[in-house]
Amino acid sequence: MASLSLIARYPKRYRVKTDSQHHQQIAPNLLDRQLTVNPRNQVWPTDITCIRTCQGWQYLAIVMD
Repeated sequence: MASLSLIARYPKRYRVKTDSQHHQQIAPNLLDRQLTVNPRNQVWPTDITCIRTCQGWQYLAIVMD
């Protein structure tokens, strides 16, 4: 490898990005996996994520009724 000027690439180490040792109260799980809800508009599942594109980071937010 040295004669070809090649070097090994190592993956980055995982860094913890959350603080699990906080003293804040954890929100209750109100659904408790009971996903059949009547009447409508009582539960709105949501999620947000970041997507890397050639134009930079884009945010995607999803709300389901």
